[in-house]
Amino acid sequence: MERQVVEDSYGETKTYAVRWLILAAAVINSMFRGFYQSCYGPINNVLVKFLQVKPWQIDWLVIVQSVIILVLAIPFAWITKRIGLKMSLMGMSAAQCVGCSLLIIGCWVTGGYYSMLIGQAFIGVNVILGYGIIPVIPALWFPSNEVASAVAIQLVARGAGEALGSVTTTLIVNIHQSNEVVSFRLTMLFAVFLLLSLILLIITYVFIPESPVLPPSIAQMKKQVNNGNQEDISSADSIKQYCILLKELLSSLKFMVVASSVSVLGPVLRSFTILLSSMLHKRFPSTHHLNQTSGDLLLGAWILYTVATLFTGPIITKTKRYRAIMAISAFSEFMATVLIFLGFWYKLLALIYTGVLVLGIGAGLTTTSLVELLVEITYPKPPFLVIAINMVMIGIIRLLYPIVGRVLLNKYGAALSTHPTCIYNDCFFIACIYSYAFQTTRSRYFR
Repeated sequence: MERQVVEDSYGETKTYAVRWLILAAAVINSMFRGFYQSCYGPINNVLVKFLQVKPWQIDWLVIVQSVIILVLAIPFAWITKRIGLKMSLMGMSAAQCVGCSLLIIGCWVTGGYYSMLIGQAFIGVNVILGYGIIPVIPALWFPSNEVASAVAIQLVARGAGEALGSVTTTLIVNIHQSNEVVSFRLTMLFAVFLLLSLILLIITYVFIPESPVLPPSIAQMKKQVNNGNQEDISSADSIKQYCILLKELLSSLKFMVVASSVSVLGPVLRSFTILLSSMLHKRFPSTHHLNQTSGDLLLGAWILYTVATLFTGPIITKTKRYRAIMAISAFSEFMATVLIFLGFWYKLLALIYTGVLVLGIGAGLTTTSLVELLVEITYPKPPFLVIAINMVMIGIIRLLYPIVGRVLLNKYGAALSTHPTCIYNDCFFIACIYSYAFQTTRSRYFR
């Protein structure tokens, strides 16, 4: 169903049914990359045996994507802006196809670890493009009353993918199976994702247009008018403009405080997704079915993350209580890491279970509240660039948390391996409480 609205002095706005197909393509890609970021940690010991590598090398199947983010996020922000939304969606599916193909090869050949590592790196390109288009799809295709839902659905999809990834691999492979069985089952899993990614690539190419003929809102109409009044600039001049914007953002106190908060709080659940199974095996060596236990716990955490993400947006829209929600999210994650630390220190599984679940809620609050605030305080700067800079900062922390955590786990045990996230959360909880209030209004970009 399409509808038209005539705006007095600006002309006609229109929404198109194809917007839901575009959103679906983004959502499916988001679920895919969420799955591939959480499916390896819970079966770390199975993959160690199957690929004949060290536990820390399995961590790098996820950490490698942080390296890709650090290297390519800002260049890809400029490239994505130039190629547009449709090519970005196609690039996401294409990267997914290449990545899945390399994962399948890694399951069949001797020394397949490095093929899987490179495959995960290609999926890292999907991550960069995916985060960049989160604010663009609602702004370009959706009317103002649907924007919040379009943003929330994309964030929720990632949590759903993480939840499925956390538990699926623990259900299909285990440490008692032969390498032949593990190889076959993982190959079938990756083959399904390859087929779906290929279908999605074809659908995107055939059915998704680059942009709507008429804009969905008055804000987008104004933006098109402004863009139409600007002369085309060369790639060199475009890069210079991006460098100027980059300098402005990095010199902004507001941006650095909020972006740093997102970077420090956001990857905490990711770190435990990578390390939790290994931590449980280290602290409770005689307990059975710990892979399944860690998978179930992470499933619960990512479900709570998804629910918290879904409800935080409307709460922010109604209350505008940015700083309060920042403080609540930081405090939730801090308390969760304290509970997890105490659970491992005193060997109390109930505290660990509680801490992991609370962490899911805190991470969901953090993702929505801080990312939305980040877009608010940087308007009208290009969201591609804002998200890209923040992704670089997130990439640094996502790189450090599991690496430092693994070193501490090997040398000092499970309890002390929680210290990096616990300390950083404590610092940023205090920073959120004492930071100045950000006076913001709803971005005209989303109106």
